Amino acid sequence: MALSQFLILFTYFMGAYSGEVPGSINHTRHHFVNVTTNFVLEDEDFGPEVQLSRAAETASAEACQTWLDAPNTYLELKNIYLQLGIEKKDPTTIPYLHCFLPSNATFSMKSPAQMYRYLVVNSFHPSILYYAARNALKYALVEDNRTGHMILAWAGSFAAEASLVGFAKTKELRFLDLYISYFDKVLSRRDDQLARYDFYHKRVMKAWGTTELDNTTWVAFATPNARIVYTATLFNVIVRRNRSLPESYRAKANTYIAIAEETLAEFDQDWKKFTDDGSSTSRASDGTTKWMLMPMGGTFYPLRREPINHVHLIGDAWLNLWQLADNQDSKAIYKQKIMSVLQVFINSVQKGPGGTVHWNYYPHFAKREKKELSLGLRYSENIWKASLTCPFVVRAHRQGFKMPLWLLKAISTTFSNIVFKENQLLRSLSPKESDYFNITDFDLFKAPHIAPLVEWSPTIAKEITTLMGNRPDVFPGAWFACCSNRPLMAYARMM
Repeated sequence: MALSQFLILFTYFMGAYSGEVPGSINHTRHHFVNVTTNFVLEDEDFGPEVQLSRAAETASAEACQTWLDAPNTYLELKNIYLQLGIEKKDPTTIPYLHCFLPSNATFSMKSPAQMYRYLVVNSFHPSILYYAARNALKYALVEDNRTGHMILAWAGSFAAEASLVGFAKTKELRFLDLYISYFDKVLSRRDDQLARYDFYHKRVMKAWGTTELDNTTWVAFATPNARIVYTATLFNVIVRRNRSLPESYRAKANTYIAIAEETLAEFDQDWKKFTDDGSSTSRASDGTTKWMLMPMGGTFYPLRREPINHVHLIGDAWLNLWQLADNQDSKAIYKQKIMSVLQVFINSVQKGPGGTVHWNYYPHFAKREKKELSLGLRYSENIWKASLTCPFVVRAHRQGFKMPLWLLKAISTTFSNIVFKENQLLRSLSPKESDYFNITDFDLFKAPHIAPLVEWSPTIAKEITTLMGNRPDVFPGAWFACCSNRPLMAYARMM
């Protein structure tokens, strides 16, 4: 099978996990029923549909704008990415391609690779983001009925974040309305709304549980819940920064912040002290720090320490709550938690050659996890995991939490000189016991998961978009690649 055929088939089959509702290329009407909550999802919940037939290859500026604003254009753009990047199709034969270019641009002499690179690096459009996010959120709600709440925590939360960033970039209220429509439905699925009993915490939790930990027992744990309510805290931050918004948005923000606080408070009992040698302690003393436990951690033992990237995701929500807190006692509690997480990260970092750094998947004191669990046995954290570790670090630094400047610089050096070296993508933070992604990788779909790193710095954002523009074999589908909606969130941040 030719390389181009393999990539087209790969992208087609993985599209089932990319946030695209099956059949949505024709945008037939979808009517989904939640058998648990008797909730019906209608297209009207996400705004009116617009049907647009394909016009001639050359369209006026007005026709281009109409096409760009149509619900299915993001799928057409994904197809254009494949036509240029994988099929190497002549750009002049692709309808509507010129709509993504400046009005005075000519592309008849550009190669498919040049045109692909231009689109990936330079072409961002609000309506494309809106409809891609809308469809991804639809898909998350539908799949949640079938698979459980983990999709709300991962693919759903990144699409929700993309919609909120979309508002921050454009000030278009449709992005906030899209988020509200989605999150209100998510709230109806919380365990206390469905009377689902948590067998670890021994109560009905104000949280979203899952059977993912052992495939049988319903239990909630902190990380996915933090991901779900992180977007609620972000919504509140955005509303407070935009004081001219109608009162209805502020009312929603107040509701959402209370929900976020009560959900995260459910896991205070899992926030435990540990000594440097990894043992737990119930007393406060010098040399102890706090870290989150994951209950019922599989076949090895009933409890395990959460990995670094998971607790950093919890930290993202705490950071927003710290920023929003009016009560000084609450502010101090969140500050203490954030500082504990940051200190564990600093203590877990190892220096490498050439001013680089790396760290393990688990914190420095999690010695048992590093010996017994596969991800803990790796020399350094996988880059698609580190892409969740790092945003919290830079967000906290920008909010005034002091991070060693040498460490921030070393992380940047690691990305530029090691991970993204010479248009390649290293699997892990360190080249030791690692290699670069290539087309034969079974887990090639994980490569686009690095996209959240665009938030680290403008330099790193440029390096990631350049890498994506130069390597369609590693990033088939570019910003609309499967499976987590992390690239879609990054697309929003790049607008």
